[in-house]
This record gives sequence, structure tokens and C-alpha cells, in this order.
Amino acid sequence: MERIMANVQGSGHSTALMPLRMAEESQAKRPRMRSKKPKVRTGCKTCRVRRVKCDERKPLCLRCDKFGVQCDGYEDYSLAPVSRERKPAALLPSTSVGLSIYRPSSTTGFETQEEYQYFLHYRNQTVIDLSGAMPEEVWSQVIPRANVGHMAIRNLTLAVSAMNKARNSSSPVPHSQFGAAKYGKALRGIRELLASRSDLEAVRISLIASLLIFCFENLQGETELAIKHIKTALNFMRTHLTSSVRYDPKRHSVSSVFGLEDEVSILLARIDSMFVVTDFMAGKRLVQIKFIEGNINMPRAFRNIQQVRNYMQEWQYRGYPYLQRLRDIYAGKDESINPLPPGPPGYFEKTMKYAQQWFDLCKPLLSKEDPRSHDWLRYAILHTYGLTSVLVVKRAYLGNGSDTPGLFEPESLAMIQFCSRIVQNPYYRKTFAFDIGPIEGLFVVCVTCQKKEICEEALRILKLMKGRTEMLADAGIYATRCGGILKMRFPAGGEKNV
Repeated sequence: MERIMANVQGSGHSTALMPLRMAEESQAKRPRMRSKKPKVRTGCKTCRVRRVKCDERKPLCLRCDKFGVQCDGYEDYSLAPVSRERKPAALLPSTSVGLSIYRPSSTTGFETQEEYQYFLHYRNQTVIDLSGAMPEEVWSQVIPRANVGHMAIRNLTLAVSAMNKARNSSSPVPHSQFGAAKYGKALRGIRELLASRSDLEAVRISLIASLLIFCFENLQGETELAIKHIKTALNFMRTHLTSSVRYDPKRHSVSSVFGLEDEVSILLARIDSMFVVTDFMAGKRLVQIKFIEGNINMPRAFRNIQQVRNYMQEWQYRGYPYLQRLRDIYAGKDESINPLPPGPPGYFEKTMKYAQQWFDLCKPLLSKEDPRSHDWLRYAILHTYGLTSVLVVKRAYLGNGSDTPGLFEPESLAMIQFCSRIVQNPYYRKTFAFDIGPIEGLFVVCVTCQKKEICEEALRILKLMKGRTEMLADAGIYATRCGGILKMRFPAGGEKNV
């Protein structure tokens, strides 16, 4: 696929997300329009803030419970309003997080038994692999439901499932061939949809499809092509934003397209946030980069992994303004040319304090899990993500550490210790995960840590991870890059280059 974007001419047609070299082929069925439902004005406070439909379960709604935010309850319209102080909303329900997967009522709609078997593989294994450290409703709920009535989404789902199976099979060719055939049909279907329709449902299906396309290209090793696809999707979403509201990690809300599930918007916003450092595209972002006012009220203890991630995103988001400076650092530019953006006094120190509180609260959860278990792996992956955030923020704010020997060693050593155990965990599969994990962290160690032995160990572990891709990070590609970086930073018999 040489091009991923085409302008569809005509009145009001949207920018297409599809390659242009696909042959013309009629689509069997046009996707159904989603029925419009009346707005619910009696839902819980949290759902009304997030502008999503509330199921109105009492005393706390099920939607908030499943989504991982605290339900703030309901207004009591039978009483006169009284003034009362509102307590800070917790970020998580008290129940543990499980992986709830949508299951079709029958095999109806699948053309062959082979298709149904690939769908079962998607449901039973691919969903787990894609989710990475956290159960994600996009993969377990939104996409399986979108399979009903949308042939292009179904073909993309089967294609991703087949490529996931091929990547972990001793006989990958039949699975790859099946996946490629379904992928071609899906692309033709999406292309025809966008050429003929410009309604909000067509936009929704295109954005859901973009996530599956991103996964498929990564699974077949086309990382650069996957990045091009997702950039096109992000630009496409920016043109359809319904407001100027930006991603809020506390409420998990993002300016969105009408009718698009919150879970899809959040995943796209999460990818967009990664381009804060690596991307040079002009234009507005889904994620607003700004200094955050207010405090983070950490709980006394974390109850589950959803709460761990939510609070991590809280303090990570505070560090975003500093990350833009890393573009110049990674490009080898003089750091003194572009000074750090001004921020409130003590802002960096406060952010690091919240990070340390988060790490301290994570220790009991890690210590009680078996390092060979899936639960330990999930906590450990989030821990490496937190360490990565601390390293990059410290590098951006404090400089390269040439005046402070050992500045980055504590986090770098902790990264090495976690990653050496992660790579031995049986649930850490060499496949594609739509998640940020230890690959990115090991790369950051190689470009920041001043100690050669630590950097060389990070490179060794990266090589062991070859075959694993996490979001935008391919372990094989990163290992090659790190090898070159270490040769420049630590030349044989020469002086260290920081």
C-alpha cells in the first residue's frame, strides 16, 4: 500500500482513510445506520459529565463500574438543592477488573466454519495479546459488536486474528494467506463506504477500522506503514472533533465524534500523546499539552490494576509540557537554543513527588504476585511505563546529567531488573500489543543512562524481545537503533559521548 489517503470528490464527502491501489469491488451489504436514541438526562453525574448513555443502575451505574471510573451517584430531584462540599472523585471502582468479552449468540453471519474458528481465536487469544497490561473494551466489546452488520470490520477482525495466529505458529503460511485475503476485502469495503457516504456512522466505522489496520500492519512487520496509517486516522479524527475539549485522564474523556465510543477515542488519544515526542506534524492535537493546576490525591492503597493505571496517567500527564523538548534532544540539537517552557514554581519537583508516591503504592501489589503469573506481568509492564516516564521527564528537565554522575541510574537499574524478569514470564508473548511496555523503556535507558554496563544490558534484553512489538516500538528495530547509539555514546577506547 503506497498511499493511505485519498480525497473523495463530491459534496461533503470526507477524507478517505484507504489506499488507492485497491481494485473496484462491490460491497455485499451497506453498513446499518445506528438508531438514534433520546438523550438521558436522569443518569448519574459521571455519565452526564462524560456525555455517554447511563444504564441508571442504583446506587452506582454499571457503565462507570465497567469503564473504571467512580460513579458519583445521582441527583436527588425530590429535594431542594442544598450546598454541600463535593469530595474529590476517586479514579476507580472498588471491584476488581476482569476481561469481559462480547460473545455472539450464534455462528450466524460467518460464511464458513473457518471464519468462525478465526473469530474464536480473536475472542480467546488475540484480545488478550492486543490488550497488553490492561483489559481493553475496544478489543473485547466494541470491535466484536461492530462485527455485526459491518462486513468490512468483520473481515478486518478475522485478518488481525489470522495474522496473530501466524505470528505464533510453526506453520504460518495458511494463516497469513487467509489474513491477507480478508484484509484486501476489508480495505475495498471501507474505501467504497467512504466514497459513497459521509455521515457520522461512516466516520465511526472508519476510525474503528483504523485501529484494526494499525494492528494488522504491525503484526505482519510493517511498522512504518502502520504508523503512516494511524497518523492519517488521527488527522481524520481531528477534522471531525465536535468541540475543543481535550483528553482528561481523570475523567477519561476526549473531544470526540458523535456516535464514536469513548473507548475508541481514548485509544486514539493515547497514540496521539505518544507523538508529542516523536511527531513533527503541524496542527492541533487530540491531547492538549499544558501545565496542570491542582493536586493529585493518592489513595492509601491501590485496589486493582485499573486504579494503578488511572493514577499513573494523572502524574504522567503533568510531565507532558517537558516532553516536547525531547524532539530537539533526540535530533541532536543544542539544548540551550530552546529553553524549557515556563511552569509554576516547584512544578517538576511536585510531579516527581507524585510519581514516587505511585511507585510506593505499587510495591505491595507486585510483591504479592508470582513473577510467572499474568497479573504480575500486567503490574510489571505498568511499572516499566512509569519508570520510562520518570526517565524522559528528568532528561528533559535536568539535562544529560554530565554534571550529576549517576543521575539516571536508579530508574535505569530498576528498568533492567523488571525487564529481565518480564522477558522470562510465559505470558509475555512475541507478538503485537496495542500498549506501551518495556521496549520503549529499554530504549530510553540506552539513550539516557551514563553507565555503559547498564546500557549494554538493556540492549541484550531488547535482543531477547525480538519479535515483540508494543504500540509504535518494535523490539528488533529498537535493538538495531540502540546498538548504533551505544557505539556513538561509548566508542571503543574513546571518551564517552553523552
